[in-house]
Formats: sequence, C-alpha cells, structure tokens
Amino acid sequence: MTKLNKAGMPEFSMWLQAIIVCVFIFFVSFGGSGAKQFYTILTDMGNISTSFPYIFLIGAFPFFKRRTDLERPFVFFKNRIITNIIVVVVLIVLIGGIGFSAVQPFLDHDYQTGFWTIGGPIIFGLIAWLFLIQAHHRQRKI
Repeated sequence: MTKLNKAGMPEFSMWLQAIIVCVFIFFVSFGGSGAKQFYTILTDMGNISTSFPYIFLIGAFPFFKRRTDLERPFVFFKNRIITNIIVVVVLIVLIGGIGFSAVQPFLDHDYQTGFWTIGGPIIFGLIAWLFLIQAHHRQRKI
C-alpha cells in the first residue's frame, strides 16, 4: 500500500482509492433513499475534511508575516493590524462554517449523519496516520 512509484507517489494506494470512490459513486447514483443519505454523509465529511486544514494555514499566516528573513518580491498585506483582523475574521467564519456543518445534522435529529460527519474524517485521518507510521517504519528498516 505504501510502495512508491518512480514519481514518488503511492500508485497502488491511489488507484485503490479511485476504484473505491468510483464504486461508491456508482452505488449512490443508482440507489434509493439510503443512497441519498450515504451521499449526504460523504458530502458532509468531504466538506469538513477539506476545510479543516485551512484553519492551520490561516492561523499560521500572521507568524509567517512576522518573519523578516524571507525575500518577498510581492507583499499584499502590509499593515500588521489589518492582517491580524482579517485572519481573525476568516478564522471565525471558517470555524463557524465547520461547526455548523457538524452540528446541523444533530439539530435535524439525524444522528447517523451527524456521527459520520464528525467521526468519518477522524476515523479516516487515523487510518491515514497509521499508514504513514507503517511507511516510516518500513523506510527505517531499509
């Protein structure tokens, strides 16, 4: 699963993931109401898992701006106070959006969707982390 090809990518894992996603999409496309709920769960999990990393990126931006040892040919945000205000506003909007996406199924009493909306990215993140640990362990043996 973690073997890299000549481009440094885990080719087998990526093809396996693509096949699994295609099978899921196929069953969702031709399924009934259960498939609709499954699609909703996948969409909610995707929204949260793709938005969450931006919290770290946006939160790190003011610290990046404070570094003076980097050459910056183009600077858009020049005022430190305005930069920090923009970062705070964007973080509030982003965290609020993620929070409302996670809470909304519970407010609608759809506990299964709510559980998987929050738990799915955590579970899949842990699985990816275990694969990463396994890959590092194998590289140390070589």
